[in-house]
Amino acid sequence: MSNEIAPVDIGALPSTQLASDADFDELAKGGDFLGRLQLYSKGKAVDKRLIQGGNFGIPEGKDEIVDLGTSVDLLVFARRPKAIDMKDPENLIIEYDNKSDGFKRIAMEAGEKDSNCMYGVSFLCFERTTGRWLEFFCGSKSTRIEAKKIFPFLPLTAEAIAARELEDVEPHGPLPLTLESKYTEKGPYSWFTPQVKKCSTPFTKLPKTDDIIAQVTKFVNPSKEGPEKVVEPEPEQGKKKRALGYNPSKSVDGSSIDHSESERFLSCLAAMQDKDAPVGLPPRLLSHVSFSVLIIVEQLDLTEILEAAGEMVFVTAETVMRGIDIAVITGTLKQWKDAVTHASGRSPACQDCYGKVLSTFKAVGLDVWDGIEDGRIIFRKSPFGLKDEIKAMGGARWHPADGDGDIKRCWSVEDSQRNRFQLAYMQGEDVYAWFDREPIQHEFRDYFCNGVPATPMTHQFDLANHGLTYHYGIWAAEMGVGKTLSAQMMIEHSGVKVWWWVGPKTSLPNIRREFKKWDFDPSIEVEMMTYESVVRRMDEYKPGDPIPQGVIADESSRCKGATSQRTRAMQMLANLIREKFGYDGYVILMSGTPSPKTPVDWWAQAEIAWPGFLKEGSPKALESRLAFLVDAEFDSGVFKKRIGWKDNEEKCEICGDFREEGAHEFDELSEEVEDIHDFKPSINEVALMYERLDGLAIIRHKKDCLNLPEKRYRRVICKPSASVNRVAKGMMQAAPNTITGLTWLRELSDGFQYKDVKDGTTACSHCENHSGKVFEWFSPEDEDKVYGNIDALEPEVVEKLERREVECPRCHGSGEMPKMVRVSREVPSPKEKALKLDLKRCEETGRIVVFAGFTGSIDRVTRVCLKEGWHVVKCDGRGFQTISPTDGTVAQGGDESLEFWADTEKNSKVAFVAHPESGGMSLTLTEARMAVFYSNSFKPEYRVQAEDRIHRPGMDLNIGCEIVDYCHLATDLRVLDVITENRKLEKMTMGDFSLELDIKDNPNVTIENLE
Repeated sequence: MSNEIAPVDIGALPSTQLASDADFDELAKGGDFLGRLQLYSKGKAVDKRLIQGGNFGIPEGKDEIVDLGTSVDLLVFARRPKAIDMKDPENLIIEYDNKSDGFKRIAMEAGEKDSNCMYGVSFLCFERTTGRWLEFFCGSKSTRIEAKKIFPFLPLTAEAIAARELEDVEPHGPLPLTLESKYTEKGPYSWFTPQVKKCSTPFTKLPKTDDIIAQVTKFVNPSKEGPEKVVEPEPEQGKKKRALGYNPSKSVDGSSIDHSESERFLSCLAAMQDKDAPVGLPPRLLSHVSFSVLIIVEQLDLTEILEAAGEMVFVTAETVMRGIDIAVITGTLKQWKDAVTHASGRSPACQDCYGKVLSTFKAVGLDVWDGIEDGRIIFRKSPFGLKDEIKAMGGARWHPADGDGDIKRCWSVEDSQRNRFQLAYMQGEDVYAWFDREPIQHEFRDYFCNGVPATPMTHQFDLANHGLTYHYGIWAAEMGVGKTLSAQMMIEHSGVKVWWWVGPKTSLPNIRREFKKWDFDPSIEVEMMTYESVVRRMDEYKPGDPIPQGVIADESSRCKGATSQRTRAMQMLANLIREKFGYDGYVILMSGTPSPKTPVDWWAQAEIAWPGFLKEGSPKALESRLAFLVDAEFDSGVFKKRIGWKDNEEKCEICGDFREEGAHEFDELSEEVEDIHDFKPSINEVALMYERLDGLAIIRHKKDCLNLPEKRYRRVICKPSASVNRVAKGMMQAAPNTITGLTWLRELSDGFQYKDVKDGTTACSHCENHSGKVFEWFSPEDEDKVYGNIDALEPEVVEKLERREVECPRCHGSGEMPKMVRVSREVPSPKEKALKLDLKRCEETGRIVVFAGFTGSIDRVTRVCLKEGWHVVKCDGRGFQTISPTDGTVAQGGDESLEFWADTEKNSKVAFVAHPESGGMSLTLTEARMAVFYSNSFKPEYRVQAEDRIHRPGMDLNIGCEIVDYCHLATDLRVLDVITENRKLEKMTMGDFSLELDIKDNPNVTIENLE
């Protein structure tokens, strides 16, 4: 954006300086209570943590400072000399006449150490973010030097040019400048100094010209009656300030821009919740002001107008004019906003009526619509340079000159929360301000665990404070750090009474146990449900249906796929909460593995938490930033193919290879390489995700939070027999594709094979009424050209086709199909022997956890455990079961099964057997010291989650825990390699850059060969 002159009528300005140019040049060598802009370095304010050293601030009272950060944007309107004697803090002496004896005395004493005297140049400034008039006094040696750099930014009138005999200079208004703090060191001393820079962003909101004239006149015409003695007044002590600790109307009262009464009122309400809230019309508070509008309209159109008014109340009456009615509609500003939006799709008369309402509100400064038409944001004028940003928004569409509708020759995008966020960012708004705040520290109640006093850990307070401060976010805290308790703490302290807790089905019984264990407040309604339940509720949702004010999405990695049903349902629910409750709502996503497969898995979860926080508008766009992509040809065309991740600065930005691996240098083989190029270091975009998510996501690693012994790993190598190797080779040759072949080998490794067998017949679903006949379309010109479905064909093609009845190709005219069921056929596997040995190792503790990747494997492990005399708590897609080894008694239910597992005194020798997807998440199984992975799947998330069921608070710190992998065929090792690589990328996005040791070099991994 280019430098622009602020639109001020400089011809109307009075003289903008007091004293001559020479006087100001001399002053630049080195009390009227106008707000003071100050750069803080050290002192009581910094020691008391009212502000950070190096930040600009506005002192408001004894213990109150408006923190403006490390830089401020200003318009400087005037300057004057100033000297101040602060020997008596209660009677400050201020001189503005640099020729006076008092000014000269103060200037002379200012050179003495600890004189409490200052002199220099004082500037009248208008600050951008607060919209306030401030004085910036350059009274120290370092600031007097910098003051001279401010002079060119002052307004210059034609009269001033003539009086100062300047040449080649045009009149101009005040030019925007930026003050930045700079850290300065000299010997043993250090401090912060202001640095003057050009500001490229123009000021869009300015005070009125009359106010500018009044402020400048007052500033350059201080009292002429000798030295001014100033006694600082005490801060306001009204009822509001005594109740809140600050004055909620301070920001709006201090603004030089005129605001309507409604805007003033809503600004004060916003400041009651957040004293740093910007002045304006906060969307979440629009329901706090109401308006009545009188409408005179034809009787035929009144019904539709009232329908568009929604839930607003109204009074109607007939007029003396035939067919004309009068109505008074009353509603909140939010209801009027919704009514105007909804009316855009109705009749012309209704649109015209609400169009006039829209104009009326805008005329009095109550514009809350932002150019919305028919649910879309219209860019009536958009610079060509913004085309890419607009195209990246959701639902972007170009409306050509000859297109349908009234919108022509412009861009439009969907009126969505993401697009509004991005649009505000493009307009220069500080859209991340809500998440840039420091977390607020809250006071929590005393906690009891099973009736015994217990204090949550520091990181659990951190998580709860994060949620209570920002309300929307992702808790990416590793498994076992206690996210569930933190969520309970946040829910209780929030004051919100209606919540939904969403999680995997098998996790909910354990959550209910945790709530009971920590004596959760029973007055709060927390409805627990699965992600599938949310999908159903959102599918059936109708406007006006009740929704919770807060939602916890446990194991939110279930929502990593942007297009999955559960992700779309959670996105809809989160959007509804934001629309209804604004910043008072809560959407918290919790996961120990937020990006289990690729770093792109962050996108959908960030979008649910706060749409638009990540600039990229889709997972594909994020992938293009994080990965190396190349064009690859497929049967259907050319598409982008990922060849690697930008996870190391030593990879080449152009080809993605390391310097020594790619075609980066000419040698005797260079002629054969077509794409040889210079090596260009890439940016580690994967690691940068950690910084980009700051504020929205809070990340906590187990190693930083808990003092737990490290996991010990053991790999049991089960040597395959010659017959198994022959079968494996034959399977790979017979497999129709690689994925199927790998699946067959994983089954074989576990000691079984799935097989489909006939079990009777069932009606054919392909032919109509199971008649054995179907219709097909064919071309009379070529009867071999047959179409089973014509929905996708062009109308002119369909017109030439004919229809005929033929025998069903699936049932061959019988109307019945074989009913196939899948059974597992077991074959010998050395993994069974390894499991029996580990069961003996765990007899002393009486607990073992076994995970397996197939239903057939789970059933086989269950039989082995029962045969060895162990009770089994089984958890898979079929739910929880508790099975006795003596009589095979089966008990159903998650709560009962978990209680059975936890009771180590009554129930000895219990094996928890589960599929990692079902039993590997949100459960605490610390009664066991060993977790065996009979087999794994290619889904890294569930492996990582499953490991930490036994490695968490509550485990035996002396015994520790052991993670065991059974490796029979090469596919077992291949799966482990994939899991390790994906986990490395995930940890990098969470700010953990520690290197994983190779297996042979890792002292925590042992290799055991099973004989």
